[in-house]
Amino acid sequence: MLPARVPPPGGPPDDRRGRGPAVRSRRRRGVPCAGGRLPPHLAGDAVPSAAGRRSRVTTRRPTGRYGQAGDREDRVRPARRAAPLGSAAVPAEAARGEAARSQRRPNRAPSPPAPAARRPPSLPPTTAEIQLPEELIRSDAESDRPILLILTGERLGTVVSLDRLPLTIGRDPLVELVVPDEAVSRRHTRLARCPDGILLEDLGSRNGTVVNGERVGRRVLADGDRIMLGRTVLKYAHQGRLEEDYQQRVYELSTRDGLTNLHNRRFFDERLATEVAFARRHGTRLGVLMLDIDHFKQVNDTHGHVAGDRVLMEVARAVATRVRAEDVVARYGGEELVVLVRDIPRPGIEVLAERLRAAVEALRVPHAGRELGVTVSIGAFVARPQRDTDPAALVAAADRLLYEAKGAGRNRVRVGEG
Repeated sequence: MLPARVPPPGGPPDDRRGRGPAVRSRRRRGVPCAGGRLPPHLAGDAVPSAAGRRSRVTTRRPTGRYGQAGDREDRVRPARRAAPLGSAAVPAEAARGEAARSQRRPNRAPSPPAPAARRPPSLPPTTAEIQLPEELIRSDAESDRPILLILTGERLGTVVSLDRLPLTIGRDPLVELVVPDEAVSRRHTRLARCPDGILLEDLGSRNGTVVNGERVGRRVLADGDRIMLGRTVLKYAHQGRLEEDYQQRVYELSTRDGLTNLHNRRFFDERLATEVAFARRHGTRLGVLMLDIDHFKQVNDTHGHVAGDRVLMEVARAVATRVRAEDVVARYGGEELVVLVRDIPRPGIEVLAERLRAAVEALRVPHAGRELGVTVSIGAFVARPQRDTDPAALVAAADRLLYEAKGAGRNRVRVGEG
């Protein structure tokens, strides 16, 4: 505990800084005191020197809380001139407060002007003037032709040109436009030309043909009509060549694998369900082949992913060129491919699997001045789907046979039947 302060002998009690009330009163009046003139914040009413200039003075800094003291050099402001009559005088305390606030306010640099908009470096400074080919403009304007766009179902997004008519639509594989829908009749409806345009005629289907929500027997189609066959919806429209190419490109992007250009997994799953229903209805067999590239991870680790992509593309090309047009080849995932074969017996799927294995084994993939060899293991399963057959069960059976082929030493074929 600090000792209590003792007042100086013969004087009034001291304040908390050790100075008497007389000293404080003199400072408030702005008069000289021991040690020089008072600092500016205490001598607001001090009288300036005869020269009327600011003078530099040195004052003793008051003793702090812990007894520290120091010198401070400051300036004494000249006395404020008296305001003329009729003007509002500013009190000295207000002036000093404003001065202190201005000293505490940081010096902020002015905001820089907003940068001018710059042209991206990839864009030319001026618009290039081009000359469109006359034949391109004329061909697109004159190629406004009728098409059918499939809006639902397995073939979603497919564009069907109606240049060649008549055209029969149904579930039968022998008609011009096959719609894989169990609610569609084998020969459901037909489109033909007539003097007024395109005539749609229902062929006595079980569920009928609906156009724009109305069941019809015969009707001349108009641009934008929506045709419902079973659960499948088609749109009749007139499109130019560029629009037709665009629609076809969108469909390809949504159903194809970007690397191998095979069908993707989503397309395969939808097609598998359709083919199972078709085989069950017609009492035919359905075959599934699962192919896996042997030691594919080692190819990536040794030669890089670019070489691995090249190997995958070459294997996909070798498989796709050795199956029938109606068979479906898809990239199932990673380095696995799958083939869906309609109406094939067990001896036929054995021959097909061995042919695909030998074709891949004969591949030589060029990379970095050398040729890479590759093999595949194949599991093939063929079955006659029943009413309770799960499409995923066929893939699972082929997958088990694939791992049997890998366990037997790879570059082999294993076939099963159910």
